[in-house]
Amino acid sequence: MKNASLILSFLVTLYTTELRSQAGTLDIGFSFDGKLTTPVNTQADIAYAIAMQSDGKIVVAGGCVINQQFDFALVRYNPNGTLDNSFSSDGKEILPFGLGNDVVYGLAIQPDGKIVAAGVSGPSNLTSSAFALARFNPDGSRDIGFNGDGELTTSFGSSFETARAVVIQPDGKIVAAGSFHNGVNMDFGLARYLPDGMPDSSFSVDGKVITPIGENLDDAYAIVLQPDGKIVAAGRSFISPKLHFALARYNSDGSLDTSFGTGGKLTTNIDSSGGWATSLAIQPDGKLVAFGYVESGQDDEFAIARYLSDGTLDDSFGNDGAFLVPNTAEGHAVLLQPDGKIVVAGSKYNGLPGTIFDFALVRFNSNGAFDNSFGINGIVSTSFDDEDVAHAMVMQPDGKIVVAGYSESSLNKDFAVARYLSGLVLGVLDFSAPQSSAFIYPNPVGQQATLEYTLKDIEEISILLLDQQGKTIKSFLEQEIQYAGDHQQTLVFPGGLASGSYVLVLSNANGRIVIKLVR
Repeated sequence: MKNASLILSFLVTLYTTELRSQAGTLDIGFSFDGKLTTPVNTQADIAYAIAMQSDGKIVVAGGCVINQQFDFALVRYNPNGTLDNSFSSDGKEILPFGLGNDVVYGLAIQPDGKIVAAGVSGPSNLTSSAFALARFNPDGSRDIGFNGDGELTTSFGSSFETARAVVIQPDGKIVAAGSFHNGVNMDFGLARYLPDGMPDSSFSVDGKVITPIGENLDDAYAIVLQPDGKIVAAGRSFISPKLHFALARYNSDGSLDTSFGTGGKLTTNIDSSGGWATSLAIQPDGKLVAFGYVESGQDDEFAIARYLSDGTLDDSFGNDGAFLVPNTAEGHAVLLQPDGKIVVAGSKYNGLPGTIFDFALVRFNSNGAFDNSFGINGIVSTSFDDEDVAHAMVMQPDGKIVVAGYSESSLNKDFAVARYLSGLVLGVLDFSAPQSSAFIYPNPVGQQATLEYTLKDIEEISILLLDQQGKTIKSFLEQEIQYAGDHQQTLVFPGGLASGSYVLVLSNANGRIVIKLVR
């Protein structure tokens, strides 16, 4: 018994040590050292998107070069970082749309586990391109219930069109955002599809919306859904003499929401070098966080801005609502932690001989100040090889942060994935346990459910409903002070909430409990 007690004590100590590790530390439970590279094919492989399944498996997507042109490429990992051989037999799925370049830029997982990938398809001579979408069954095979063969392309009637982001609405409709070339310059382009892949005629008549923002180069790189059903797209717009952050907000029918910005659109001059937004997140209070970078040769820097719900800059964020992050390079991904902190990812110039970029993560407090508890002065960098760039990021239900991109050596480019500890002390509630400090019933839930929990001390808590990608669906409580004792909360879920798996997060300043629930 003594030996057993020692073993148990060691395991408890190890678990506690992991939970209390420095925020930003690589998670050694993922591929032994917290990072991995995956060659999808023998030539260049670049990951642009990531999504988390309800079972903890990780899907990463982008493009791989075969015969000197890109094809759609998806890889699925088990929670420990090994390839999931139940996905397309070897953990990898490659899909060519035609005799051209096909790349995934956006990825989403439906409540039924099907995987939607969105990107671009064009001929090898690069004379034209179109929105390209594919839907896969959980085993990696194409879903023939989607447009008859699992794939589709959408043309707006121009020569160059690219989808860069995709989201799934609660009603199962699919919205893709990117760019449309009108014959002279680029405009924002959005398309909405019914669950079977057909164009949604309730979205601007033909399922497509084209929005000019500035003078030229209007590209949407990111898209989010608001709880009220409105759609926000973010990207870039050229207004002489430089690029600006650009956002547009749409009503559920595809019309511009005139209560946002000027006539539904806004642009932000981030810096004299010019810049664009590559990612977007929405806070529980309705504020929008846009993240990207300014481009100025060897002086590229992360750029971030926060907007109030009407589109005006939030001057409580940083100095005036927008700022740059020195000693960084390209910025590509943003996520919001349940405690209100903001994590961004991209690349960082490392200054080492023979190398160029490392993965770079930066975490901010909710007011925009660097979070000094994360890495070194709020910044974490990770080297794989000569050039390493992070393009996408997701937070697991247990609070760990998974980042995907590519790593390039002198020989090749491969998918690169790293997982980090967030520093949050988290726990996942097990409903099979005989006793719990919190539980929800009924589960599966209907339009509403009852949450019961016990607090040992007075606490300031928040209660959020998140989807499996970590996006906030609804905030039930936000930093509300509650006294010690038993509590009962009636939760009314949003109308039109799709069937599937979700998580309910109870959090305070020190950590959170995650309750898995099914709709």
